[in-house]
Amino acid sequence: MNPWSLPVDLYCERLVPGLWAEPLNLVSNLAFAIAGMLGVRWMRGRSEGPLWVLVGLTFAIALGSALFHSIATTGAMLADVLPIALYLVTHLGVLTRHLLRLSWRATFGAFGGFGALTLLGLSLVGREASGGSNGYFGAAVALLIIAVGLRARAPVAAKRYGLAGGAFVVSLVFRSIDLRVCSSFPIGTHFLWHLLNGLVIALTLRAAIGLLPAVNGSR
Repeated sequence: MNPWSLPVDLYCERLVPGLWAEPLNLVSNLAFAIAGMLGVRWMRGRSEGPLWVLVGLTFAIALGSALFHSIATTGAMLADVLPIALYLVTHLGVLTRHLLRLSWRATFGAFGGFGALTLLGLSLVGREASGGSNGYFGAAVALLIIAVGLRARAPVAAKRYGLAGGAFVVSLVFRSIDLRVCSSFPIGTHFLWHLLNGLVIALTLRAAIGLLPAVNGSR
């Protein structure tokens, strides 16, 4: 059998094979699509390519996650996780270089710090204990660090990144406990991860776009 077509069963909601075996996990991906549509609205009249890349990746997250929660194969799982990873890395690069105009040294330092936080989460918290969420812990900490770092320079963006970080922490809890609550809550909690992450992406998009000079010169 092709290794990319091997079936994957990771969540409470999937009890049998089939495209509609995870209805809530599938439909809740609309949260990402809504975040993308909001991004399009907020970017209206703007031509900054890096920000449009982030908006495009938001729609890629929606499509990739919907694909995974419908056909549920190892190949589809890659389509699920890759756009998320690209969004995180691209957002950090856009923020540091394009928006804050930090030096290349500072930008590479930010990437190094993000990588260190991610590895720390992977090493300190086991995959089983976290329900496979340990790879995202570094991103939650990074969002909160960004919020603190922007307080003086851009308080509105700082607040949005802070709210995004808080929502991401809560979403990680729901992602982590999904398999632990199957017996008492058969549909699981993974769909709440989707809904909250749609909010996280909307907040981070709004924060980043808000750092661009508006048409009237305000932010």
